[in-house]
Amino acid sequence: MAENMKRYGVAIGIPAHLVHPHSLKHSIARHSIKNGVGIEGLKTYLGHKTLSSTGMYLRIDDTEASAAIVAALTT
Repeated sequence: MAENMKRYGVAIGIPAHLVHPHSLKHSIARHSIKNGVGIEGLKTYLGHKTLSSTGMYLRIDDTEASAAIVAALTT
């Protein structure tokens, strides 16, 4: 499985050092947060024992932060 993941990941432009099974978990978590899944539900789904472990998926990048501010100021 890891070989296929690396091959397909690199084929779609993901840097080889970022292609690993944990990246799938991270991707699912980030998409879930963006689509309104609550932190408690995500914690349970990911199998985390503490919210602090799940909290790492709440971080946003500069582009997301800027878009949120623009949206808040234009509504």
